[in-house]
Amino acid sequence: VVASRQLAETPDLMKVLFRGTKADLGVLQRIRAQDHPTLEAFWKQRFGTYRGGLRGSGNGYQKLRATSTVSRRGGDGLRGVDASYLRGRPQITTGPFASILVDNSLLERFELERIHRRRSIDLFAGPQAIVHESLSKATARISVAVSDDGVVYNTSFHGYCAGKDADGALLVRYIALVLGSRLATWYALLTSGRFGVERDVVEKIALDHLPLPHFDQLTKGRRKDVLRLIEGLDSGAVSWRTADAWVMRLYGLGERDAQVVSDTLAFNLPFAANRRSAQAPPGAAERDRFCEVLRDELEPWCRRFESKVGVYPVRERAKSPWQAIAVRTGHRHAADAVADDDWAGLLKAADETAAAEILLEDGPDGLLIGRLAQRRYWSKTQARLLAQRIAWSHVEILKRRADA
Repeated sequence: VVASRQLAETPDLMKVLFRGTKADLGVLQRIRAQDHPTLEAFWKQRFGTYRGGLRGSGNGYQKLRATSTVSRRGGDGLRGVDASYLRGRPQITTGPFASILVDNSLLERFELERIHRRRSIDLFAGPQAIVHESLSKATARISVAVSDDGVVYNTSFHGYCAGKDADGALLVRYIALVLGSRLATWYALLTSGRFGVERDVVEKIALDHLPLPHFDQLTKGRRKDVLRLIEGLDSGAVSWRTADAWVMRLYGLGERDAQVVSDTLAFNLPFAANRRSAQAPPGAAERDRFCEVLRDELEPWCRRFESKVGVYPVRERAKSPWQAIAVRTGHRHAADAVADDDWAGLLKAADETAAAEILLEDGPDGLLIGRLAQRRYWSKTQARLLAQRIAWSHVEILKRRADA
């Protein structure tokens, strides 16, 4: 249930819950509560605007097309505009990038005679962070690169060009590090109006709206970290997993938050491989891990009430689209002792409500919980969300004494 008040407070709430969970919403709200400026606000304050957009930031050039305007008054009468001001410069034409630091000597040169519309030369001046609009499906992250000398790029890329800024080289590395992290991909998935809905590319406005810890407030240690991580990513000495952890700490997020981000990206990215993984049946190890996490989350409540809790997988029924677990706080421990009638009743109730989860009381000291046999419903994040619901709605069962 989503209240109108919640929508007023969080306009992108429906998208967040469509691609994520209440756990994702909690992480998102904590990020926004830190009151970081957005990347757009920071860039505008530091570099200003140009023709209504951000100076030094935007999409690349567009090739000449049949709809390109013909130059008339004072022009040459040809379609499009003269591209000689870009000719001979190194250019990037494809992604994802092979390396995070661009070696201009390996790039082809821009040779087009004309382009669709003139783009500011500031967009192609170094140092610059360059972002490919399509995610790398192999890494499930936004593909980024840094060029110190500046390169030309087309509309498949977004650029953040720091120009003559005194800290420009460090700034673009910082932006590339954050935008290349899984946290940025997760943020775009939850908040973008297009990515994950109608298309599989990340539009620039989604990147610009990302809250960004202020560059000028970075400590000396973190500034050194940025240089170290970028150099390590380029050489292969540092993995993106290490960089992801650094970015999570930058935002004040912990391991649980990282697990939420990881689970959401694993099962909710709009790619065929992610959909197949999300809908595949969970294995025995995944069910056992789910039970373990659920038990660990419920144990603090039971200690408070001086009771004990057990969480057990229920024996699978052949060809059933459901799997079940039992939560018990009394003497009973054998999860296989679930009657066939109880199981049939569980399935009937679930089918009638078109539910992904059904929860029934199993005597005064237990719960029988059925969940669709799809991996997306058996993650660590889902186990923690289930523990919250049990603590909120079935606290009386958790109060059962072991000798009851």
